[in-house]
Amino acid sequence: MELSRYFNPVNNELLKIRSNFDKEGRLISIPINFGLQPLSIDTYDIVIVGIDNENGKSGVLKLNAPDAIRYFLYQLFNPAKNLKIVDLGNVIVSNNENNNTNELTSILSYLFQQQKTVILLGGNQLHTYSAFKAYEKNNAIINITAIDSKFDLGIHTEGITEHNYLGKIIETNNGTLFNYTNIGYQSYFVSKNEYELIHKLFFDTYRLGQMRENIAELEPVLRDTNFVSFDLSAIRQSDSPAQLQQSPNGLYGEEACQISRYCGLSDNLNCFALFGLSPELDINNQSAHLAAQIIWYFIEGFNNRKNEIPTLKSENFQKFIVKFNKYFDILTFFKSTLTNRWWLQIPYQTHQKDKMIISCSYTDYLNATNNDIPDRLWKIIQKII
Repeated sequence: MELSRYFNPVNNELLKIRSNFDKEGRLISIPINFGLQPLSIDTYDIVIVGIDNENGKSGVLKLNAPDAIRYFLYQLFNPAKNLKIVDLGNVIVSNNENNNTNELTSILSYLFQQQKTVILLGGNQLHTYSAFKAYEKNNAIINITAIDSKFDLGIHTEGITEHNYLGKIIETNNGTLFNYTNIGYQSYFVSKNEYELIHKLFFDTYRLGQMRENIAELEPVLRDTNFVSFDLSAIRQSDSPAQLQQSPNGLYGEEACQISRYCGLSDNLNCFALFGLSPELDINNQSAHLAAQIIWYFIEGFNNRKNEIPTLKSENFQKFIVKFNKYFDILTFFKSTLTNRWWLQIPYQTHQKDKMIISCSYTDYLNATNNDIPDRLWKIIQKII
């Protein structure tokens, strides 16, 4: 696939601004698409893809969403000297939304086939559907996590928009989506029908207040996630004003960065999308700067991946057997002696595979010893037995 035909080079005005920064040790040293030669991604671990809904027409005083983030991202010091990152520029868009969706799907499908981890910048959550179709095209079975104040089911609405993409994914799902998780939803933005549908499908939700009680419990959830769709509207307005759907309540900037780092740490995650930045609404570039730091934390987490996969023969793992009275006679837990992270092995009842290993926490293990299975694990069991 010749990638150069799908991308506009990084904004020339941004390149001029970049040249003013000290390059030593900063992310400004990331190779970028200058539009002068065919693009090659063979040697890179992370690929940055921008989505500019205005087709790159912005100038020096009004950077589009991806370039507004790049402006600050490239000023940050590189957390991973040996990590190879390439920025392909912004996807060329047209007036035909269907064509845009199909082209982004093709690009992502190719990048996933090349085993690259993709960072999507700009655009809105409509593009979550494009990414889903890319996984579907590759015959993958995935878990999606949305960091969002809403569910975006769009019940009884037509077409595909950023407000109903999840509903369309559910409608068209042919086995690609195994699980969906929402982190940070706010109850007053969610209707009763939406809430009931999500739980009828055994999907997972973490209300903002629940999430805030123990943010570390999100790490196992994100460890099993393949694709994260992060809507900046999940962040409170005072921390991120440049969003169309502003709210006084939401994630703090520090919490958004912590979640992003968990995403980067996940060995299973190969697409991290940061959507919803509206630069024209920004105040002193506050949101763009925060978005850049969120991406920095993802990269820092990625650099610390351990590629841990527990099995019965794995080294560096301790095995714990818990007698259980519900669903199974025993539950087998694994603990990494390197990172202290936990996993749970669940036997299949109706599938051809013998067992399934899912991420969990030490709290989950303690609850199991008291014959109490956490809600998230119970929902997964309901899907496989």
